[in-house]
Amino acid sequence: MLRLWPEHLTAVVYPDANVLYGAGGREVARYVPVARAAFDVTENLDRLLDAYPRRGRAQLDLIVSDSAARTIPLIWQDSLNNGEQYEAYARACFDQAGFNLDGDWVVQAGYRHFRSVGFGYALPRALVVEVGNRLLERRMRFRSIAPISAYAYWRNTGNVRGSRTVLILRECGRLSALLFHGRTCAGVQVQPMGAGFPDALRRLANMLDATLPAVSHLRFWTPTVDTAETELIKSRFPTSDFEVLPGLRWA
Repeated sequence: MLRLWPEHLTAVVYPDANVLYGAGGREVARYVPVARAAFDVTENLDRLLDAYPRRGRAQLDLIVSDSAARTIPLIWQDSLNNGEQYEAYARACFDQAGFNLDGDWVVQAGYRHFRSVGFGYALPRALVVEVGNRLLERRMRFRSIAPISAYAYWRNTGNVRGSRTVLILRECGRLSALLFHGRTCAGVQVQPMGAGFPDALRRLANMLDATLPAVSHLRFWTPTVDTAETELIKSRFPTSDFEVLPGLRWA
């Protein structure tokens, strides 16, 4: 008997580039806004799904720009041992960082490895509800939503044991870097790109020189590859094994 399983799709929604991936991380649709306007996740997602010619049952994971969320690295705490405690600790860390999150925010937090750096993120509850409603109208199943840095944190599982790896995520307006000792996350850094990509990369490189010298593997993820930017990264880290990650690969 033939069984028709729902198609699994993953959408990456950025202010300036939006990509829909199918099975195996294959790009199946893309939407690039003609004019730069205020970032609207649901509007961009609608336009992206409209660009996909296939219709029918599907389940969707949504990855959004960090600019649509709040993110924070979490220092290991021996006293925490369940999801509720992780969330409460993340909320306290957000509060200490100046982000007062009330009940209008959905918070997720956790640790990939024992005694390693954890990751917390918060998304507006109204955004999560609205995305769910939009997908329901399309008869699609809403599987998950997460900012790009959180998604990469949980999916980066292929690093070489004992290596020092940096995963750089390029977004409109920021560079985020996840630092790994082998497969364990050692830190998260964010550099704004107000003065442009070269300046943000310079500041990020200076930070890495001080905190994670001798980077052995450098990985770069971007929805739209810019040759000039990749060449600049390679020139700044000439001794690192460098790779631009395709599709939904994170290591």
